[in-house]
Amino acid sequence: MFYNYIGDNMKNKVFIIIVNIVIIALTVLGIILLKNSTESVNYDYEKIMGKSFVMKDESYIVFNKDKTFIWYKTKDDLEDNYYEGTYTVYRGENAIKYISNDLSKYAVTEKEQRDLLKRNEDIKIDMYYNLNLVNKKLVMNKEEKKLDYERHYYGYSNEEYTYFTLLSMDTANYAYLTLDE
Repeated sequence: MFYNYIGDNMKNKVFIIIVNIVIIALTVLGIILLKNSTESVNYDYEKIMGKSFVMKDESYIVFNKDKTFIWYKTKDDLEDNYYEGTYTVYRGENAIKYISNDLSKYAVTEKEQRDLLKRNEDIKIDMYYNLNLVNKKLVMNKEEKKLDYERHYYGYSNEEYTYFTLLSMDTANYAYLTLDE
């Protein structure tokens, strides 16, 4: 073989070139995978992250950019009577897959979700959502209590993403969120 006929100095240079090519290829692959992952997160979160919503019962929820939330009993009192925690959001196809697979204990199948979207022609796939809240802390009457429980919702937004109708998968109650501008 050719490799057997070249000197040691040349073998080292060939080896270094091959290693550099492999490093460059892995770096490019990593950048591509990271970009695709970030785009998916942005797609799912972009309409909610960093925004606040008033709910039909006059409560108020803030979705921070660091994926934490604060739910206040009322917008008039931001010092007491609130929950804090983290949230995840899935949108469109990602929501359907997450609900069908990761939240299978609620028995909402992919077929049921797709049938819901077919029956409601005004709801486009990118308006379909799954919102998950992990409650970590409750402050009530100025007293703090540590928590660790989840609440799961699914539903849809209007085309402008200023209004959301979400069904609690835990209680079967509806939550109506209107963007607070």
